[in-house]
Amino acid sequence: MSPSLEGLKISIAQPILKGKMLDDLYKLLAEHTRQGVYIVDRERRITDWNPAAEQITGYFRQDVVGQLCRSDLLIHCDAKGRILCGDRCPLTAAIQGGHSSATTVFLRHKNGHRVPVHVQAIPIRDEAGAISGAIEIFEQEHSTPMRYAEALGSFGCLDDATGLLNRPYTETRLKQRLVEMELFGIPIGWIRIELEDLHALEHRCGPPAVDALVALAARTLMANNGQFDLLARWDTDQFRLAMYNCSPCQVREVSSMLAALISSSDLSWWGDLIHAHVSAGCTIAAPGDSVSSLEQRTAEACFTSRAHGSGCAVLL
Repeated sequence: MSPSLEGLKISIAQPILKGKMLDDLYKLLAEHTRQGVYIVDRERRITDWNPAAEQITGYFRQDVVGQLCRSDLLIHCDAKGRILCGDRCPLTAAIQGGHSSATTVFLRHKNGHRVPVHVQAIPIRDEAGAISGAIEIFEQEHSTPMRYAEALGSFGCLDDATGLLNRPYTETRLKQRLVEMELFGIPIGWIRIELEDLHALEHRCGPPAVDALVALAARTLMANNGQFDLLARWDTDQFRLAMYNCSPCQVREVSSMLAALISSSDLSWWGDLIHAHVSAGCTIAAPGDSVSSLEQRTAEACFTSRAHGSGCAVLL
């Protein structure tokens, strides 16, 4: 079991250990914990960044120390894709309000995709009790439902480019789920996500840029796969997701979240930032449904989604 910073939080918010003793304890825990840790001063300039933060974010210590956390780095967002820098930043609240907070956000990895993390922002006080900065402790929200997919690679069940399930295998599994729904009434949600304007991107930047954007979207989906039963690359520019034992509200909420997270991801391409434009449609399977009927409804939902703008999800 890895060391945790749980016991250190009290010392930081309400100093018990002081001076070198506190510094040594912090360094010991920060260097060995699996939780990402970074410290900022009152201007939110990063002064320390531990190895776990490097692993979770892709940014090395030398990339970030001395940088303002609100600069073009992690750019936390919420489940609706809304950027949290500024007044909604947990570190800002800790420094200005003097209180700790905990929430789930989605940080932007160095490779551009969105990663869900549980963060705790804690004010740091000096010996006089004045707030001198803040510490953020964050941990990736790991999920297990799709991990079995890694073992299917040798059986031809995965998409070579993204590592997601491929279409033939997913269709087979979906048909099995539909049989279970007919027999036992277990609800199935079917989600369709399309990347838009890839032909224009290919014309402007070439096929490698398209491949990179598709891979970025796939990484965002894989990092946020906690509620999926199936996650597949369906076509060049399309993904499919199945949810098992879910409500229409849950399916719409997950669809909207995924569309927003992909839309808020960035691909760095030869000095330019390429943003994904996404449409999303979803539906709940009904008695008598087939793969074809689910596909037809989600195609109509995606068409409606495009009319509302990128990142919008529609339930039919």
